[in-house]
Amino acid sequence: MADSERSRPAWAARLREQRRDRCWSQRELARRLVQSADEDIRRTLPTRESIVRLIKSYEAGRHRPRDPYRVLYCRVFGVAEAELFATEDAPSTSLTPSRPPLPIVSARSVAPTVIELLFAACTDSTLDGFAQERLPESKFVVDALDGGAMDRRTAMQLLTLLGAGALVPPNAVDEILSEVDRAIGDREGYDLGDWERIAWEYSFRTNTGPLGALVGDLTADIAEIGRLLDRTTSPSGRTGLLRVTVSLAQTLSGEFTHVHATSQARRAQRTARRAADASGDRDLRVAVRAADAWNSFALGQPSQVILRLLDDAVQISDGVPSVALARTYAARATVLAARSAEEGDAGEAARTALRDLREVWDRLPDRDTKDEFTYWGFSERAMRFTEAEVFALLGDSREAMRAADQAYALYSPALVHGRANLRLIQSYSLVRERDVSDGLDHALTSVQGLPVTPYRRLIVGRVVEALPERARTLPAARELRALVAAS
Repeated sequence: MADSERSRPAWAARLREQRRDRCWSQRELARRLVQSADEDIRRTLPTRESIVRLIKSYEAGRHRPRDPYRVLYCRVFGVAEAELFATEDAPSTSLTPSRPPLPIVSARSVAPTVIELLFAACTDSTLDGFAQERLPESKFVVDALDGGAMDRRTAMQLLTLLGAGALVPPNAVDEILSEVDRAIGDREGYDLGDWERIAWEYSFRTNTGPLGALVGDLTADIAEIGRLLDRTTSPSGRTGLLRVTVSLAQTLSGEFTHVHATSQARRAQRTARRAADASGDRDLRVAVRAADAWNSFALGQPSQVILRLLDDAVQISDGVPSVALARTYAARATVLAARSAEEGDAGEAARTALRDLREVWDRLPDRDTKDEFTYWGFSERAMRFTEAEVFALLGDSREAMRAADQAYALYSPALVHGRANLRLIQSYSLVRERDVSDGLDHALTSVQGLPVTPYRRLIVGRVVEALPERARTLPAARELRALVAAS
């Protein structure tokens, strides 16, 4: 740490962190300070440039703010004066939640044969009408699929195959307990409500926990769902289990995408789509295509391929408002805006998709718009995030910053990944407005300490591409490229 950082007073560091967390330049903060002042106070304030110099002095710790600036700071940041300007000697910490380094559980540690086996349990012998997949011709696979249950010997083979230190699904233990259940007399029964709650919980955890950490548990539960599908004959029971399969496989595909396990992500996505089509549930069929399109966008697939997926989703929806259709239009607006940024057109198609999204969102019930954490809701925060990204890509920085401010205010501290992505979008807008120093600074702050997902890498790439030619050799720009390349 530099000497200047160690000597910076805690309150000065907090002022700087509060500004950076909102992705505001010092000039933008100066504007907001003036705007928050009462009319009488506003007349007494110096020029905007003078206030910018004061902000720099405050953040460096050279001068401590006095009234009216103390009051204005508290108004703008929404933080009590006693907290914002506390004089404790302990190292300063931001009043906004910090972003601790999160462990990454590598999906590559799962042997491909095991992944194929787990998906096979849901696809090859249990989903009516599905095409047969060719599996490795090993006794391990035959043993596991024979009779739809995993016996002790097969469980031990699974653990051996995974190896020490790899992701070990707990289904071996589950199978032992299942044998006891069958001995007691529980041969056919299962609680669909429990499985639906489990699927909902995974959807919540994937948005709030370490990326990739759910792979082992998800694959184990998918294998169990496959076994249940294999022995369930009632139409209503199969439909319910297919819905759970879609949710689990969709979440697993997202987890694999986050950790750059592309082939496994696509395999899980195929399972989700086939299960959705087998269920006959219209909204579920739309949802998996919207998710497939978004994952494809994050992985850098051509826009033509993604838009075909989205067109298919819109056609299946038949225009009926749903969370799935909202996600479809959100993905369409973002993809079209990204293409507009690359080709330099006016982006009218993206704005049309954004209007379609707003119309659908306005017609969603409260239970859907108030679901902040799972894939089965589309909250106001998600709406504002989409607006921020689309407007940023279209070069409308004022609207992008407005939407980003609204989204940031709605973010739960638990959603560390979404908050980081939002800050990167703001960084992109700052760079496009030629506020290069603050834009690079915000981008670096956003990616440090967090894994660089494919989507995050995509946004960082946009930030670097938006830099003026002479700025691409700046130390901060080189550091940003190195951080992303090393991830």
